[in-house]
Amino acid sequence: MKLLVQKYTQETGNGGKGVFEPLPLRVLTAVMPAYINAKSWEEVEECWRLAKEQADTMTIGSRPHLDPAPSAKTSPNILKLSVAKTTDESQMPKKKSKRAATIKKPDPTRPVPSLRHVLSQPLRHHITSLALQRRFSEMISTVASVLNEGYILDNSTWNIFIEHLLRSTPPLALLAFRLTEKYLTPSFPGWVQHKQHANRSSHVQRLPHIRGSYLTSTQLMPRYRTLVKLGAAYLAIRRRDALGDQGSDLTSNGNEGLEKYVGTTIQIRKDAPETLYAVQTMPAIEDTLQTVLLRREAVNY
Repeated sequence: MKLLVQKYTQETGNGGKGVFEPLPLRVLTAVMPAYINAKSWEEVEECWRLAKEQADTMTIGSRPHLDPAPSAKTSPNILKLSVAKTTDESQMPKKKSKRAATIKKPDPTRPVPSLRHVLSQPLRHHITSLALQRRFSEMISTVASVLNEGYILDNSTWNIFIEHLLRSTPPLALLAFRLTEKYLTPSFPGWVQHKQHANRSSHVQRLPHIRGSYLTSTQLMPRYRTLVKLGAAYLAIRRRDALGDQGSDLTSNGNEGLEKYVGTTIQIRKDAPETLYAVQTMPAIEDTLQTVLLRREAVNY
């Protein structure tokens, strides 16, 4: 990372001398996948630290120092957060009032509304890095803390985060279903019927087989891939309910205490009925994703 900073300062005219200019957020975001592919976890961590520092400066103002890294014990409960709305408010009907609207002063401790999304892409890469290292507790804590600070996640980041929750053994299925139910499923329009054809834009946005039109940048919705993985996780939990615990990687890497997020089929049915219904009514598609993950098993009650 130091070499990258030096190269950047040379290209921007500083000649590598004096105080280094911070790398732009877009540059940090662009190089993170390369570090992930090379398994350079410390570099990914440093990119995330710098990105978070820049985002705080851009959206909130200069801080004397970064807050300490979140931990599983101190991070806010991700299921109880009052997350900023990401729906397109411009499309919602506005109520007319004779009284003049009260202008609220911006909270100086939280990101300005126009820049609340700036951490979505670097966070997406950071949580991917943590998931590949099996550091699921830290991944959850990081996302919870970012949301608690007032930042918002775009649809891709939400879906990728939920998919990564299902990488553990056993999968953190209850948490994944609950989050999908709370944030993504309310906007799910249903599946394309057998004789219908999905809108072309739905394929571009990785939403094949889902009924509906173009998904705006502020809307949230579960992707087809995410729902297939949720279906596979439900099957895994159903087998676990029947056969018992078949091994776990939730006893290392600081993941202790995450067992409560695994859940049972009864809990999933109770806490995420709409998401489970979307999974159960998913059309049977002859593709690699369903063939490999679902193994043609029926996701029934």
